[in-house]
This record gives sequence, C-alpha cells and structure tokens, in this order.
Amino acid sequence: MTNVFEGTDLGFKASEMDIDNHGERSGFNISCYVCDSSIDIECYEGRDLSQFLQTCKSYEGQSSVGCWRLQHRIAYSVYDDEEDDKRIVRKCAYTKPKRSCIYQGGHASMISHCFCNTTACNHSGKSILSKSNFIFFVLIETILAITYNCMRFY
Repeated sequence: MTNVFEGTDLGFKASEMDIDNHGERSGFNISCYVCDSSIDIECYEGRDLSQFLQTCKSYEGQSSVGCWRLQHRIAYSVYDDEEDDKRIVRKCAYTKPKRSCIYQGGHASMISHCFCNTTACNHSGKSILSKSNFIFFVLIETILAITYNCMRFY
C-alpha cells in the first residue's frame, strides 16, 4: 500500500487559547486518542483505543483546545474488490477550526477531518467512509466535474 501521508506533519497550532462551546477553557487536562493506523493497525476503526488515550501536552507553549480525527481513503478501483488504502490519524488539536467536520472528495479519494473539544471525543464507532458512501461521493464529484467542464464551453 502507498503511504500518502509519509513525511507529512498533520499537527495544528493555536494562535491563542480558545474557549469551547460551554464557556470552559479547553486544553486543561483534556485527553485525546493519539495514534496513526499506518503505524499501528489497532488505531483503525472499531478497535479498542484505550491504549492510545493520552493527556494532551502543550505544543510550542500552546495548550490543546480539543481533539481531531482524520480519515483518508483511496479507492484504486471502485468497480472491483481491490483493497482500498485507508488510514486514520487521531491527535490533540491546537487550534479550533470554523467547522467541526470537513469532508473533501476528489478523484477516487475522500478525506474527513473532524474536531471535537471533550475528553476522548476523537473515537468514532462508525465509519463515514463506507464503500457505498465512498462510491456515492466519487460519483457526485465526477458529475460535478463533467458539468463544470461542459459549462465552460457555453
């Protein structure tokens, strides 16, 4: 399998201490699951993650404001049973994004990146990138690309 994240630092930095939705300061004693499924398969969906639970430490003087979970999937072919390349990365977050989840799709790939601000919240029991969802998103992306290209010529 190809490791598309090799050599990539997926960490985030905060420019200031953030306040969560409940008015409490995030980052003080918050714990997140910290793991990468390309390094340890136990990090992947549906596994017991208790061994990866860590208290978030400050990073370059910034306290953690929550946790994040990135799920990436590449389908080498949506028409056969060739094994897809899947990866999940879970870490402490050091900045709060504008949206709690971002979903991006492209040619035969999809990424979900979700932020949360409670202890151990970056565990998810359900994959949003199931084979049927993945095929649906690739189909929609293809239709949008074709429509865009057709409209450029009118």
